[in-house]
Amino acid sequence: MSSTEFERVVKNGKGKQIQQNYWYASEAFKALEFGDIKTAETLARKAVSGPTKNHAYPRLAFYGVRKAQNLDSKALQNLALIKNWDYASIQTFTLAAQSYREQKKPTNSLKLLAKGEQVIGTQVPFFPEYIATHKALGNDTQVAELLTQCKGLSESNIVAQCHNSAGVAIPQSAESSSSLMDSFNSLTSLVEL
Repeated sequence: MSSTEFERVVKNGKGKQIQQNYWYASEAFKALEFGDIKTAETLARKAVSGPTKNHAYPRLAFYGVRKAQNLDSKALQNLALIKNWDYASIQTFTLAAQSYREQKKPTNSLKLLAKGEQVIGTQVPFFPEYIATHKALGNDTQVAELLTQCKGLSESNIVAQCHNSAGVAIPQSAESSSSLMDSFNSLTSLVEL
């Protein structure tokens, strides 16, 4: 949004409504956390009204409500209504790609992950979902290549997610297992005293 367009929107009073709708979306997420699906749905409906009807964050809130209601196709429709992915978060891209994969639309999942990679500027946070999608497609070679790339990352949480997505156990390093044994031996020798 250009500064001129932003000023026009603010002067027309839409800025306050946009902020309010994002607050509704945030509160919908909180209601979902507490298992209050009815309140979450009411808030999500407000979040996707007016100027934010096609924004990523409010649509993600409504997606969450539909998933909680076990209405997967309606959840997917909420993601399809997002018009501008350029400001979507890593979480939005990942959840949308996961949803497409679960709905047996892995090609859509790969397209969305590629868009996410372009917008965010890195493939790293999307490795686990790339692996899961290629596994769903039966692309074992691609899964192995992505897992190899993922193993080289310093982010242990992403490495663990990659292994989980590939259905492979996380290898224990010899150093960590010997360190554990040393700690155990130290403890038992203290007990013997």
